[in-house]
Amino acid sequence: MKNLSKLSIILCFSCICLFASCSSDDNDADQTADLVGVWQRSDFGETNAEGEMHDYRLYFMSTGKSYGTHGISYTDGTSISASFGFDTSISNDQLTLIFDATSEEITTPISFNTDGQLILTGITNLPFNEIEDDSTF
Repeated sequence: MKNLSKLSIILCFSCICLFASCSSDDNDADQTADLVGVWQRSDFGETNAEGEMHDYRLYFMSTGKSYGTHGISYTDGTSISASFGFDTSISNDQLTLIFDATSEEITTPISFNTDGQLILTGITNLPFNEIEDDSTF
C-alpha cells in the first residue's frame, strides 16, 4: 500500500511537470500571433521640449523577419527618418531582437496590458499601440 501511494505521488508530480512544460510553447505561439502587425509608440503626436515630434514604429512579420522606423518632425517643417531590420523570436515571455546592421541582440520581457498595448520594458517604458498600416505582411 505504501509503494502504491509513493507511485501515485510520483505519477502526479510527473503529470504536473509535463503540463507545465507544454504551456510555455503554447504561450509563445499565442504571443507571436498577437505580435504580428504594426505597433506605434504611444507618445506619437506629442511635441517634446526641443520641438520634436517622434514617430517610432515596429513592424512585426509572421516570418520573424521584422523592421522598425523612427521619424522625427521638427517645428520648422523639416523631418528625418531611418529604418532598421531585425529578426525576432519569443521564448518564455521574452522577445529577442537581433538587428541586421550590427548583429546586436536585445532581449526584453514581452506582455500586453489590459488596453491591448504592447509592453517592451527592455526597449522603452512607453507602451506601443497597434495601428492600421498599408504595409504588406
